[in-house]
Amino acid sequence: MRDMACNPRPAVEFHYQIAGRFLSVEFPDFTTVEPVDRYLSFLRATRVNRIGDTRASRLILRNENTEPLSGLARCYVTEEAGTETSFYSTPSLYAVRLGSSTVRAGVDRTVFVSLADDLDRQSVLFERVLAHGLATALRRAGAFELHSAAVIDPETSTSALIVGPSGSGKSTLALQLAASGWKFSSDDVVLLTASAEKIDAFGLREHFALTTETVIKSGVPGLAPGLLGKTVGLDHKLVLKPENVFPSQLLRNCIPEVLIFAHRAEAPQSRMEAITQADAMKRLLRITQAASLDLPTAGGLLNILGRLARQCRAFDLHSGTDLLGDRHYTARFLGTIIERQAA
Repeated sequence: MRDMACNPRPAVEFHYQIAGRFLSVEFPDFTTVEPVDRYLSFLRATRVNRIGDTRASRLILRNENTEPLSGLARCYVTEEAGTETSFYSTPSLYAVRLGSSTVRAGVDRTVFVSLADDLDRQSVLFERVLAHGLATALRRAGAFELHSAAVIDPETSTSALIVGPSGSGKSTLALQLAASGWKFSSDDVVLLTASAEKIDAFGLREHFALTTETVIKSGVPGLAPGLLGKTVGLDHKLVLKPENVFPSQLLRNCIPEVLIFAHRAEAPQSRMEAITQADAMKRLLRITQAASLDLPTAGGLLNILGRLARQCRAFDLHSGTDLLGDRHYTARFLGTIIERQAA
């Protein structure tokens, strides 16, 4: 792949399968193929030869300055990778502008990504542009991103999603539970898909992406010496391959039965409380705010979240300092939530 990247050629197309959905990616040149394929290799995306599924989406990458978005009013503005990120949406069009690059999609299954001429393919900003393009294409294939760890209690085989934004402690909890023998599908992001009967949650990436703080506070024996000082990835997190530490515990997907909304607290003791289905739905909408801006797919998102809220019992977890450093205590504490569900 790296050799090909040195010799730009005409556009090429590769096909991938992820979360039971199919995605075709069209590249403008081989210089773009290498970083995109590397990015997808960190996810559970499998290269396939051909696609025969009508649910397939298409992601078309183009080398050009941002497309004009005249006549569209910005509905949300934030900052990613040190760059202003603007969202535009109407019932028939969704667009995200990151600097001079643009992700644009309508009501069909095709997503266009216009890459700025000066966009460094090895930069964090490029990964953010690609992440928005991928998420937009997956939504059009019926797979909706949720910031959540997915863990499975070994005692009851009940699956739980630990939901929360970055910094809420999802990866820390998932790491400690995995070290205590729990199975897991993801430490950070799942893709929600709907079958005729249930909502499934597919882990998005193969690895754990951990901050140095998470590694230190996890209390998992032997973990810190093997990772500290080995920062990997453009986001400067430590990459832990679960199969090297927790063999046979990684699952492709699960059917959630419990929702745990995680909040970090400074208190010495953690507490948890059951919440209503309506409150769970409000929290799910809050955590998927960016995806809900994509109005052409908003109806599908609302359907998925509504079914998930009805499918699961939900709890608020105010995570205190007692859930740091003792993986067995953390497993017992979280296990009480699972037991309530099983009862």
